[in-house]
Amino acid sequence: MADDYEIKNDEKAVLDLINNYRKEKLINRKKEIINSLNGEELSSQELASLEKELQDLIIELAKIK
Repeated sequence: MADDYEIKNDEKAVLDLINNYRKEKLINRKKEIINSLNGEELSSQELASLEKELQDLIIELAKIK
């Protein structure tokens, strides 16, 4: 099938690596945010900002998978 669309396996491998890197980076940031929400005293503004970022990360991860 890849031959039909003239897609090289190398291109697919590179795209997979990029997606895996992005996914890993987002997962690591998600863990950092969760740890911050659980462990630190935060102002309401900081709390809202972290919650918004966490929601955005979850949406972005869902798009990648």
